[in-house]
Amino acid sequence: MKIRALLILFLIFTVADKSQNIRALNPNIGKIINYTAEGQSEWERIIEIAKKESDDYSKYSPKERELIDQLETGSGPITVGSGCSWYCGGGPYIIKASSTLESTKHANYKVENIHDFNLFTAWCPGKSNTAIGEYIEFFFKSGSPRVNEIIVYDGYSKNENLWKKNARVKRFKLYINNKPYAFLDLADVSAPQTFRISPVRSNTKNVDMVFKFEIIDVYPGTEYSDVAVSEINFNGLDVHCFGRGTKVNQPGNKFKNIEEIVPGDTVMCISPRKEGMSPVVVERTEKAYHNDLVKYVFENGDTLISTRDHPFVLEKKGWSSLLPEKTKKYKSFPKIQTIEVGDLFGMIGSDDKWTTNKLIRIESLAEGQETYTISKVHSGNNFMVNSLLVGVEEL
Repeated sequence: MKIRALLILFLIFTVADKSQNIRALNPNIGKIINYTAEGQSEWERIIEIAKKESDDYSKYSPKERELIDQLETGSGPITVGSGCSWYCGGGPYIIKASSTLESTKHANYKVENIHDFNLFTAWCPGKSNTAIGEYIEFFFKSGSPRVNEIIVYDGYSKNENLWKKNARVKRFKLYINNKPYAFLDLADVSAPQTFRISPVRSNTKNVDMVFKFEIIDVYPGTEYSDVAVSEINFNGLDVHCFGRGTKVNQPGNKFKNIEEIVPGDTVMCISPRKEGMSPVVVERTEKAYHNDLVKYVFENGDTLISTRDHPFVLEKKGWSSLLPEKTKKYKSFPKIQTIEVGDLFGMIGSDDKWTTNKLIRIESLAEGQETYTISKVHSGNNFMVNSLLVGVEEL
């Protein structure tokens, strides 16, 4: 009997160990957020000003305009700026929570607050005294751009006093598609905490990818037992692409639409010294849906639809994009300049010699569409579209 009992205990602990046999991730901690109550009120006033798109901003003081500019770049209490980011092509479309704390006349704690990019709102699970086991889920559509970063703003970031009074999450258990992936160990700080993960997405048609964050442990508040999380945001890849119909240069002076390019196809690239074109085999391609694209208009009448962060080679500047900070995340592009109207884009002319094409206009496109790119070739870091030299976006 003793042997049988010991065997049962061994099996129980073995199962328990396996269930916990996932890695623990530590975050990269950003700038501390410590708004005072007065600072919070001022920011709330500025946010209301910024919502008035038809307003004449010249009527506001230099300090007010400075704060409005900070909101535009995502450096204030609004976590994503108004320019293009990964969210131009990615992001969850459904968010669910196990429970939500009942609203008061002063504030609500609804599930949408955790992903409204506003640090002055927060999600609080409804069972404040038993927050352990409560969870929140994010649903991403099939084919959405890959996720490789999770950014958590833990606690109630509305102001420093409220952050201390309310409880915070100490550890999340992250599930991806209902499978345990990792523990996210949060520091007890009021700051963005970024966790890097392997790039993931759903490639199965009509099957969502689901991120589930289960509360495993908490930091106590000085006054309230309610657990608050201000924001969970995401970042990722696959948002540097070209519109359908873009022509990819192939051997024999042939072209193929970028949406038709598949691994195994041969495309043309240029040697680092621009000595001429050579064929290279495609190893991987990507497809994503984009809501914020631009049309480059060139002096010779050519146009090209692209995301803002796709790298091009410019005469005098070298590799450049409209959003250099995003482009730097890919291999082979540590130094990126900014594209401007008037720049000379490197290209191969009809005589197969290196030449340039002048950019005369950049148009923002209102409607979204599917976009495509080549993310890996057998050798090299570039290929050619519409005879322009562009970068291969390999992680």
